[in-house]
Amino acid sequence: MNTIKTSVLAIALALGSITYANNSFYSGTEPNSISKEISKLLDEQLEYFKSEFKAQVTFTVNKSHEIVVIDVDSDNEKFVNYIKSRLNYKKLKAEATSGKMYFLPVSVKKY
Repeated sequence: MNTIKTSVLAIALALGSITYANNSFYSGTEPNSISKEISKLLDEQLEYFKSEFKAQVTFTVNKSHEIVVIDVDSDNEKFVNYIKSRLNYKKLKAEATSGKMYFLPVSVKKY
C-alpha cells in the first residue's frame, strides 16, 4: 500500500514538472538568447587572435537594455580589451532582467 502511494506521488510530481516546464505562451518564434547575441557581437574579428583563449565575463544589463561589462577574467589583456570594446553598452534584443548579474564563459578556439 505504501509503495502505491509513493508511486502515485512520484507520477504526480513528474507530470506537474512537465506541465510547469511547458511554456503555453510560446508564440512559435524562437526566443532570442543573450549568449547567441553576445556570440554574434564577439564573432566579427576573432581571426585577429591566433591562439586559444578563455574568459569569464561578468556583466549586467541596464534599464536601456545595454550590456554593462563589470569584469573579464582572462590572462590575455588584449583579449580582455577586445571583449570590453565589443560588448560594453551594446543594445540587447533578448529579454534580460535589468540589474541582474550575468556570468558568461567565452572561449576562442584555434581553427
